Amino acid sequence: SGYLRNFWTWNYELIQRANVLLQGINDSDEAIWTNEAQKKAYLAEAMFFRAFAYRILVSTYGDVPLVTEVIKSVKTDFVRTPKAQVFAQMEEDLVFGTTNLPAPGSEEAPGRITQGAAWHMLSECYLAQGKFQQAADAATKVITGYNYALMTQRFGDRQNVVFGTGDVYYDLFAYGNQTLGNNTESIW
Repeated sequence: SGYLRNFWTWNYELIQRANVLLQGINDSDEAIWTNEAQKKAYLAEAMFFRAFAYRILVSTYGDVPLVTEVIKSVKTDFVRTPKAQVFAQMEEDLVFGTTNLPAPGSEEAPGRITQGAAWHMLSECYLAQGKFQQAADAATKVITGYNYALMTQRFGDRQNVVFGTGDVYYDLFAYGNQTLGNNTESIW
């Protein structure tokens, strides 16, 4: 029970942080943004993480409280929101990300969230709801739209450290290899 309470709390802390970012970005001085696309990309990244946390919560608990505003004081009267409404919010957040996040390879720094990750998460969201054709369409965008491919050859700088030669799977999870430009398998 302590583990589940911590799991619940961690995800709602992530949602609160995303909501704080969304409010801060929306309330910020327009002069700090290079252009509108940059601002939308930051909004989309925060929305992605909010949807990510809700994906975990809905999958684990079913109906959960939907919080889309910053909580500024103690609140104890949360009410569970039907899963359909939570999924609708997740879809809205992720669809925004599919058009406003940068394409893979054009993100501000390696490892930042991209359109491919938003399409991937949207596919999972649709699949969890039984929207199979929409899930397939979103997954197809990931598969055909961004040059992702399974890694079949060793890569990175730790190729011979533990497993010797021939273990591509190890390379996928070795420290520092996830964001290498030649890692075509890593979506986010």
